[in-house]
Amino acid sequence: MCPSRLVVEGEVFEDGQSQKVDEILDGLSDDRHLHRERALLNFKAVLAQRNLSKQVVVLSIIPKIEALLNNNEWQPRCGAVFTICALERYMSNSNEGVLADDDELSDAELNAELEKFQNKLVQYGVEAVGRPELRERQAGAQLLGELAANRGGAVWMECGGALLESIEASFALDESQRVVESASVVEQHQGGMAKTGTQLLHDTEGWRNLETSLSATRRVLEACGSDVIQRDDIQSRLLSLALRAREHTNRFVRETSLFVLTALIVGAHKHDEIAETSLLFWFAEKIVSSVAVGLDDNWSQVRFSACVCAREMMTRLSLTDRAHFYPLLLPRLCLNRHYVAEGVRLYSQASWKLILDDRGRDELQKIAPLVVDFYVSQCDADNHAVREAACYALSELALKLPDPVKVVPLLPKMLEALVNCFKDESWPVRDCACTASSQIICRYGTGAVDGLSTEIGSESQRNCEKVLPELHSLWVAHLADNIPSVRANSAKSLADIAAAFPIKHPLCGIERVAEECCKLMPSVENQPRDAARYGAGSKSSSIENRPANPHYALQTDTQFGAAHKLARDSDPALHENQTMYSCGSLAPKLKRGGGCMDHGFSRTTQPWEETDGAIRLWGEISAVENGHYSLKLIPGVIQVAEMNTDFAHAPYLLETLWVEMKKVAKAVPREDVIKFLPQIIPALQKTEKCGHPLAEAAAKSAGTALRTCVGFSEWKNATIAAKA
Repeated sequence: MCPSRLVVEGEVFEDGQSQKVDEILDGLSDDRHLHRERALLNFKAVLAQRNLSKQVVVLSIIPKIEALLNNNEWQPRCGAVFTICALERYMSNSNEGVLADDDELSDAELNAELEKFQNKLVQYGVEAVGRPELRERQAGAQLLGELAANRGGAVWMECGGALLESIEASFALDESQRVVESASVVEQHQGGMAKTGTQLLHDTEGWRNLETSLSATRRVLEACGSDVIQRDDIQSRLLSLALRAREHTNRFVRETSLFVLTALIVGAHKHDEIAETSLLFWFAEKIVSSVAVGLDDNWSQVRFSACVCAREMMTRLSLTDRAHFYPLLLPRLCLNRHYVAEGVRLYSQASWKLILDDRGRDELQKIAPLVVDFYVSQCDADNHAVREAACYALSELALKLPDPVKVVPLLPKMLEALVNCFKDESWPVRDCACTASSQIICRYGTGAVDGLSTEIGSESQRNCEKVLPELHSLWVAHLADNIPSVRANSAKSLADIAAAFPIKHPLCGIERVAEECCKLMPSVENQPRDAARYGAGSKSSSIENRPANPHYALQTDTQFGAAHKLARDSDPALHENQTMYSCGSLAPKLKRGGGCMDHGFSRTTQPWEETDGAIRLWGEISAVENGHYSLKLIPGVIQVAEMNTDFAHAPYLLETLWVEMKKVAKAVPREDVIKFLPQIIPALQKTEKCGHPLAEAAAKSAGTALRTCVGFSEWKNATIAAKA
């Protein structure tokens, strides 16, 4: 046999040189992960050549692997298990297996040694799964999966009992041990503890080998599930353990348990195709409740694994069989299409199409009361991201169901839930509730809905009028919210409502909306100025260090825009001795608030924010009644444009003003724009040179829109008039 050559890490390796293989395998025992990975890649490169002799395998590789497995350190053992995985894959994928040599041992003796080694592999995998080190346990799970893929159900026969015993032993973890582990935590929370003992432990605390034993079980079932799915230990013992694990405190255990349930579903479906049985539907009935709870889980990874299980189950069932599970699963799948985690959201959207095709709206309409009840319950969920998704889902349901008659009786529940979410601590929830409530009121609030009779239309109007006063007060209050997008969406909501209702409506008519806008517009005049603190002549951020000069404020009045904000942002007094929060640490803990602005993590509204909300509303109502009411508010807008800018957030307010001015210029008649143009040009030109990039860009864009609207000659005349 001619020796073949290959390059490994820049060196030439010739077949039959077992010394070079030994050098590669020595790297598997290195303490450094990168070196172990490099050694494993080199070994796989050797295998890729498909020219190893049996003699090298038996006399060099196997003894080295067994020596590594007997090492006291986990790193060599872990490297050995990964090497076995690679060797097993190589031997199973090679048509001829390893090549034979004529040296030292006969072919029969070599085969006997190989068989002896292969008979120990399942045992090696089980032992690795039971080790203390997580990475070694994961390697053992991977090995068992590799063996099951090559050998079928025989692997489960050999290792299934051990894996199930490991899972049961982990469930039997002595609670006293958990209490001991939590003792140090208890000592740190002596005062006013609401929780004691093991409740104080984080839900990611370890539970022995439970997760990795479940993971190993999953890998084996994914490889040979159809071969063993009819066994009693699968249908009774394993199924009950997996359902129990789905309710576990540890989120990783819950996630893995759902993947085990998915493997059972796939295995049952494959068995049904071969044996013409109905195991899939039997398993689906057993696990559907657990899958539904997983779809509601607070952790995105668990929710995603439940989405995977739900898709595999529903797409493999017949249309008739899957309809049995629609009432339980469809509301959850539909809600997850709006969930904040992108993986969950996109996967759920794709699943919806696969499961229902174009029948989604019709199926939801059949169970509309159940769907609304579920959405309303999710508006009270602990996770603010779930409450946000529930607001989206309620709006979608009200607007997209084919028959609005089905929606009208459900409006009180839906609107009540949205009002509560409008008072939430989490601003994204308030933001979504704001938009969702206005969309529903716009469609059903006047009673003039296509497809509704006069009687049902009146019922729809009455249902909306019950919450309209409170919603109106919330929309107006949130014009001054701390969050810009909430202010913007509140303005959009009020403008949409004004367009839908009669002009003279006492709450939602355009006249009332314009009146609210007019009230808030001059609020910026009450904004505290901080020029004396952050003026151009300042040498220190401390007020105590200011010179006692009565003209000091006048001297420093020129500081503006980016320079002014930079001075304020650099003030230590604003940043020292403040509460610090870890990113995301508060995210799952935000609860519903009890009032429109009593949110636990919001600050007091500043006057400039009220004016900002009013300007946003001014821009939005320009699309109503041909901009007539926006034109009435122009004098107030001009006053804001000419305001004293000695406060840190003035550039943001001016940015809003010019962004909305662009909308107004496009909405109102040209002759009306020409009338107020000379008054607005000086402020526009000042903002274009303010030094704040966003405000400058907004002013320049507004100037372009105004010039396009009135034409070059009128713009030139207005510029001359402004200078005069």
